[in-house]
Amino acid sequence: MADQPPGNGSGNPPNIHHLFEDSNNFLSGGGFKFVAIAFVVLAVGSWLSAGIYQVEAGEEAVVVTFGKYSRTETSGLKFRWPWPIEAHQIVDIKNIRQITIGFRQEPSGKERVIPSEALMLTEDENIVQVYLSIQYQISDTYHFLFRTREPDQVLKTAAEVALRSVVGSFTIDATMTDKRGQVQDEIRAELERMLKLYETGLKVIEVRIIKVDPPEQVKDAFHDVVRAREDGQKVVREAEGEAAQLIPGAEAEQLEIVAIAEAEKEQRILRSTGDAQRFTLVFDAYSNAPRITRERLYLEAVEKALATAEKVVLPPGISNQVLPWFALRRSQGDTGPGDAALPETAENSSIGKESK
Repeated sequence: MADQPPGNGSGNPPNIHHLFEDSNNFLSGGGFKFVAIAFVVLAVGSWLSAGIYQVEAGEEAVVVTFGKYSRTETSGLKFRWPWPIEAHQIVDIKNIRQITIGFRQEPSGKERVIPSEALMLTEDENIVQVYLSIQYQISDTYHFLFRTREPDQVLKTAAEVALRSVVGSFTIDATMTDKRGQVQDEIRAELERMLKLYETGLKVIEVRIIKVDPPEQVKDAFHDVVRAREDGQKVVREAEGEAAQLIPGAEAEQLEIVAIAEAEKEQRILRSTGDAQRFTLVFDAYSNAPRITRERLYLEAVEKALATAEKVVLPPGISNQVLPWFALRRSQGDTGPGDAALPETAENSSIGKESK
């Protein structure tokens, strides 16, 4: 069977006029409204879908309505009215940013000095070269976007002002040696004060002095001075350590001397108290019996005086002839020149025996 040409089933070609009539009937019967509504729904849905956005963790979205700040959204799936009613801007608040004062880090890792930023005057009118590094992040997205123009540049300028102000209040020796940590703390405090005053919405994480050097022309001389000062401090610390070892021994010796003195003091007080009491007793006895007490005191004094004295006993009746008897004080057989020999008489023998 031969192929039939397209037609209406009777073998005749289709009539184009009938097609136009069918489409007109469809539109006049409500089909146009359906297409229009579908188009509007699709357009509105597409427009509304443009307002759906995602805020990642560590980010915030700032929404503006007709160009004016409306709200701040945190992480999650969010919706806003699409443009031109509302718009949003995503801000990364977790990222830690960094600026440097006085130098720049080259891609090769080498530091490039910026003299206009690095050189400044100290309190003692010396020129010093300071490298400063500052780490910061966004703390308030509203202030960061709407309260300050170019807040990063404002922070850099404020850091330069704080650095020069603080370094200018210290001597070059203090800045380079023992006061370096204090200089860092004061720079951070001054920088935070200015950032809060300017409402930059930025928060300082760390302020660190990378390097403090005198100018290149006098750097070697200054380093020699610093090394000499460090050696001096080392000697002082060694002396303090030795003193710490000697002081406890000296204190112990001092306590021992004080204890001995206290004991001597107590002994003297007791001895003096006993002597006073004994004198009082003697005085009372003398008041009751003066003669007897006087004789007793005399005999005690004589006994005390003669206890260690060398004594010579002479016979009675020869008190005017004392010198010849001095030879009796020598030991027997020990005679020297000038010693007179005693006459051999019964009287002399008895006297010699008694003197011995």
